[in-house]
Amino acid sequence: MKDRYIIKCPECGSYHVKKHQSNILRFKCLNCKNTFALNRPLPNHEGQSKRIPYIKKARIVADIKLGISERDIIERYNVSKKTIYRIQNHFETRKNIFVFRVDYDNLDYIRDEVENGRLRQGWDYEDLRRGFDRFRESYMKVEPDVSLDEIEKRFNILKIMLVIKKGDYVIVPKYEGEHTFMICQVSDGYDFDDDKEYRHSIGVENPKVYYSVFKSIEEAELDYSYDVQIVNEILRTTKSFYPALSIVEPKSYFYRLVKKLYGR
Repeated sequence: MKDRYIIKCPECGSYHVKKHQSNILRFKCLNCKNTFALNRPLPNHEGQSKRIPYIKKARIVADIKLGISERDIIERYNVSKKTIYRIQNHFETRKNIFVFRVDYDNLDYIRDEVENGRLRQGWDYEDLRRGFDRFRESYMKVEPDVSLDEIEKRFNILKIMLVIKKGDYVIVPKYEGEHTFMICQVSDGYDFDDDKEYRHSIGVENPKVYYSVFKSIEEAELDYSYDVQIVNEILRTTKSFYPALSIVEPKSYFYRLVKKLYGR
């Protein structure tokens, strides 16, 4: 089929035939009714601008906060100056949703700290605001055998904490066990505490825990929520949420579902 391409919906997995007739890389799924940008240009349209994954946008904003020069950001991420300004504005004005994977061997401590208004994260050898070089030096003093690539990978994951701001949301999977998760709202941005076990942290408030498995029929009848089941399944199966820190794509079905569920 000339100028027609098979597209798989990233949300529901259904397939569609798209006729390419414009330079806008978007399509609307006829099954789940959501609209998506494509991950890459269609065949013979490679010259068009590519969709930038939201996690990459978050890293761009983090680099801005770290004082990385505009020229270096343009070269590192292959984006235009106009795109950088647009991404920065989106992060400053939109309420984002982040997914935290914490140390599940020390959940009692994590939960106690959440009750005290702080959500904590590990790999805590240096304040992220001091930049990658200081992070690398401090990391290698403690773990000299870790490769530079591994340190850089961990820094790139953690530096997303720098873009978290008051009013954003955070989800912690398996907060009270395998089939649970917690949603809270951010009350304060990133900080580093030298005297704490997990020193990277953000301020949080109003934590709510959700359960998708119940101990009795009575509990299920009282507390069952289809939305909770879907959120838990997406957290459990979506690979983009596997790192210690990730971000939810705005306008996605999952984003809307979490906002609806938390009700704030």
